Amino acid sequence: ELFGHEKGAFTGANTVRQGRFEQANGGTLFLDEIGDMPLDIQTRLLRVLADGQFYRVGGHVAIKVDVRIVAATHQNLEKLVHQGKFREDLFHRLNVIRIHIPSLRERRQDIEKLTKHFLALAAKELGVEMKTLNPRTVDILTKLDCPGNV
Repeated sequence: ELFGHEKGAFTGANTVRQGRFEQANGGTLFLDEIGDMPLDIQTRLLRVLADGQFYRVGGHVAIKVDVRIVAATHQNLEKLVHQGKFREDLFHRLNVIRIHIPSLRERRQDIEKLTKHFLALAAKELGVEMKTLNPRTVDILTKLDCPGNV
């Protein structure tokens, strides 16, 4: 999906397909949960970052791209590097500007603001008046266990 493929590269590849890098050329590509990326794909990603070019699956012509990468993960990449599950050179290439976003359970004071924000978005999208939450509902939401992040 990141690199696309050429027609006939594998069974079912009936047409050329652009990958995410081509689609994001000249812009930004967001890579979510980069800690789950297999080592072989990490190697290909590192080559794109180093050389600014890649090959589609089944391709023989280098495709040049200019893409800014924003990567996210819930995992400790330093630990994955130490365990040999994440490439150290890729880690250093990506770890230029690090932004730590605490989990929602660590910033419960944001829950009310977030609910208002999403209620406003929904109201705008539906073309209706914004709904409000009962203060008791907000209180319950702030006390919930938050296993994920926003």
